[in-house]
Amino acid sequence: MPKERPPSANQEWCSGVLDTLTKKSKRGGKLPTPRYIREAKQAMNGMMIKEEVVEEEEEEEVELLLTQSRRAELQKEHLLKLEQETRSFLPDVNQVLENLREQEDGLSVDEMDKVTATFNRFKDAGTVDKEQLPQAINFLGYRVDTEQCTRIADGMTELTGLEKLDFQKFVLLYKHAERARYQEVFDKFDDDGSGELDTTELVLFLKSLGFMPLRAMIKEALALVDMDGSGTLDFEECVVLLHILQHSEGFTMKEVKEFTAIFADFDPENKDAEVTVDQEQVAELLVNFFGPSVNSMALELQTEAVQAQSGEDEDENVRQTNQKPRLMKFPEALFWARRIRDKKFEQYREAFQKFDEDGSDSIDMEELQKLLCTLGFSLPLRSLEELLEKAHDEGDLLAHDEDGLESMDFDTFVHFMQILDTTEGFTDEELEGIDMAFDKFDADGSGDIDAVELSDILMYMGFSPSPNQVRRLLVKVDLNGNGILDRREFVHLFRLHREYQLDLMKAVFKELAEDGKLARVNQEYALMRILETNEDEEEADGEEGEEKTVTSHVSLDLKSFIRPDELDIDEFTELADEVVKARALKRRRLAGYTEEEVTRYKEVFDSFDTQKAGTLKAEEFNRLLTYLGFEFETLQQQQEIKAQLIAARTAAAQDGIEGAESPGVNLWILLKLLRAASRKRALETEENIKNAATDTGFTLPEINEFQVVFDKCWEDNLEYEDVGESDPSRKTIPLPAFIRLLRTMGIKLDAMRRGDLNEKILEFADEAERSDFLGFLRVMRWMMKTNFCNINGVAEVQGG
Repeated sequence: MPKERPPSANQEWCSGVLDTLTKKSKRGGKLPTPRYIREAKQAMNGMMIKEEVVEEEEEEEVELLLTQSRRAELQKEHLLKLEQETRSFLPDVNQVLENLREQEDGLSVDEMDKVTATFNRFKDAGTVDKEQLPQAINFLGYRVDTEQCTRIADGMTELTGLEKLDFQKFVLLYKHAERARYQEVFDKFDDDGSGELDTTELVLFLKSLGFMPLRAMIKEALALVDMDGSGTLDFEECVVLLHILQHSEGFTMKEVKEFTAIFADFDPENKDAEVTVDQEQVAELLVNFFGPSVNSMALELQTEAVQAQSGEDEDENVRQTNQKPRLMKFPEALFWARRIRDKKFEQYREAFQKFDEDGSDSIDMEELQKLLCTLGFSLPLRSLEELLEKAHDEGDLLAHDEDGLESMDFDTFVHFMQILDTTEGFTDEELEGIDMAFDKFDADGSGDIDAVELSDILMYMGFSPSPNQVRRLLVKVDLNGNGILDRREFVHLFRLHREYQLDLMKAVFKELAEDGKLARVNQEYALMRILETNEDEEEADGEEGEEKTVTSHVSLDLKSFIRPDELDIDEFTELADEVVKARALKRRRLAGYTEEEVTRYKEVFDSFDTQKAGTLKAEEFNRLLTYLGFEFETLQQQQEIKAQLIAARTAAAQDGIEGAESPGVNLWILLKLLRAASRKRALETEENIKNAATDTGFTLPEINEFQVVFDKCWEDNLEYEDVGESDPSRKTIPLPAFIRLLRTMGIKLDAMRRGDLNEKILEFADEAERSDFLGFLRVMRWMMKTNFCNINGVAEVQGG
């Protein structure tokens, strides 16, 4: 007779749970009646007649069988649909349920793969140290119980580390212990003893297990795992839900699908095989998913991921010589995404508790406004109210305190912050305007904004930045370093700009207001301060050689904007916004030029307007263009100028300039034409810089740093030679300027080294044996590649 197989750990656990449920049952030692049986009995109660007891019981049994059959069929269909929808990121959902029902032991194939990857990550000399087990469990997606880890590991071995097979066994035992804890917690929050959790009970259940039960998660949980459509979850359904949360790291299915698409874009040539991502791209991946605001967090986690992975190479020599990229699979990438979200939630909690002074787990609207400032969202009251209304419409209802004032608890605050993260703190109307600006100036329809298009936008907003300043600003939000801004980076740029504007308005208001009010007599001066402040001072940061962005020199009749009453901060912000928009409108009329520049161009224009008609005829206009340096000798040049003139008239008409479509050319059309010509030169310059970046291998941030060095070198060289009235956009430097630059770095050249440098400069120089910025870049690349006069070591010391 074959020996009876001993029960597995899972079978013992299930039996223990059933025994416990029976003993603790409120029904006299009986297990809870399943919902489908209760419903069937209730449906039959009204039909039961004492004289037909036997017949009714038979009908009841038939009806129960039919109910069970329908429920089983419904569950089967639901599980099939669930598996199809989650197959790409959620393996073995059916297997999990079957294991639970059939009391089977072990880990699935996909679970075993993840356990193996975790072992490889945390092992040292072939074992995972017991002290590392909580981190390993966390990496696997389980909620950490340090005491449980210690108890299980010490029960397995007295050694300080676990080998691979022992580690697999440890994970299995921890999984069983977790499931037992799930059952215990489930029973605890099943207040009515129904054997099922409603929405309120489910939230408490998930919170007690360490999850942040976001409303979107709860809504999706019911849709995914409520197999009988009851609106509640029994224990089986809760186990499936926890399995989903473990593999999805708590993200909704929609979020996981979005992350999957972004992840796949990092390995586009590997669509048919398992997609992987280089660990050096983790930060970029996370920023693409969460947005530019998490860049610093993402860089920290990328460093942590790389450092953790380096521990897999046990031989130090192998670790140093192995230069192959370390690849990361999807589950691990999703883990780091969860780490980002956890960090954000921790940040929210710290900020919330700071302003929740009475410990009531709620903050009022005034406190909320201050709290948001600490998180990078300075919102005027009107914008805040609109965003709160949006949160209300999406189901994030506000509570009210005893005085009837609106307040917000932490859960609602987290949901509200998710809205702000998605919208960068802008209202729907503001986002629509930003999207319109993006589409308007995305001239090539690429779906991205390059440096020239960004310059167009800034001019449209009323600023006059230099090309170098535009590149520096672009680098600030171009986190992937590709030299262009996608729509999300573009919105983030507007957020940074808006924060600077609001900080400026607050500073001016604080200086001039008394008792929280700005008197009518001080309004004009306050507005003048806003207009005259250098909008790009924050980016330039006082660097030598850096031009300041010109934003003033556009006169407005500020008296016409003055309000009759004193203003609070929100009213002053609205007034300042109105004035800034008026200035931008006037600056657009001036094609981005200052009034001083327009005056000079008007003098030139009037000198060719022989009849003083305010417009130039074709012959006069051609002479003026020749004077200004335009070339139109060839047919192609003539066609280009004709096309630019048509575009200038169109732009003038869009800005409401009179006479834009009349015969002849007026001053305003000329300004638009000059701006178009300037834009063409900027396009050529940017294209040359991109080519230089390709040739030299410098990144865009590095090129911008070199631009500052070059400009300073050019400016210093003016003390040694007179360049006259040369075009400032055509900056060039001679060999002596290079030598002086090296001297400032502490590098001295002997005759042979000076000859080598001169030979290389001439290789990239123009006909006058001078180097423009592009030639300067190529010389610098040669110097760094050859470590000319130990320039790399010197730069490293000075940089440190």
